[in-house]
Amino acid sequence: MDTKDTDIKQEPTAPGAEGNDGGFPQNNPAECGICFTLFDDIERRPRTLPCGHTFCTSCLIVLLETKNLTCPSCRVKHRTTTINKIPICYIVEEMVRHQQQMLRKQKQMQRHNKALASLIPSKNANTTEGLLPSNEDTTSSKEPGTPAEPTSTPWGHHPASE
Repeated sequence: MDTKDTDIKQEPTAPGAEGNDGGFPQNNPAECGICFTLFDDIERRPRTLPCGHTFCTSCLIVLLETKNLTCPSCRVKHRTTTINKIPICYIVEEMVRHQQQMLRKQKQMQRHNKALASLIPSKNANTTEGLLPSNEDTTSSKEPGTPAEPTSTPWGHHPASE
């Protein structure tokens, strides 16, 4: 039988390790399960081992230096000898790009909301000044602050007469 460079050698190194993802828990699929750094499209590109687990290029290069590549999650040994033989996981790369784009939009919205909030007067300021009709008669000779005589409403009756 002809074996390829990426064939899986089914020899779990830990008891019960086969099919067990207990080695490195990966809570965030956008980060490497070894260094817990977010994937990027330069040196931390996500690469998927034949067993299906994904790690960043930098961590896999370190693992390949041992000449005995064993998946940190399931402990399956792989015969891959160079990083170029481990495929890039483009779906994870796209997910990371989308997540970064969403974070940029969220920060932009926060800056926008902050700018809008600075335009709104604070609760302590007199927000009705100049917006509502005043109860003061400015043409009267009364002292400032003395309320003017009540006027009729738009419906033609005096509010105090009811």
